[in-house]
Amino acid sequence: SPSKNLLQTIQCLYALHAIDEQSHLKADLGMKVAELLLHSTHVRALIISSEYGCTQEILKIIPSLQVKHVFLNPPNERMHATKLHVKFACQEENLITVLNVINAFEQQIMPQQFCDK
Repeated sequence: SPSKNLLQTIQCLYALHAIDEQSHLKADLGMKVAELLLHSTHVRALIISSEYGCTQEILKIIPSLQVKHVFLNPPNERMHATKLHVKFACQEENLITVLNVINAFEQQIMPQQFCDK
């Protein structure tokens, strides 16, 4: 329901320290969150990323969250595709795997061939 969604959003913004106890935007983080057209947790990650020196990585990961899968698995070439996908895999986190794929794509001279592979 709309009221449930609104309450969840307010709770999320409060947990992210973007609003105060009276639901007013905080001058620093709250105003930045309001200006960006992203989910509040993504905005928070983006803002905090500068403190950790990983803004470029976050700028690559956030858009990838809108994509269901970064890998294709053609039915007639599943084994081959899986072998290629393993090159990018990271045990720690799926988002790091996505980041590895994006970084590899950016280094390609022929990006279309990279995607087709």
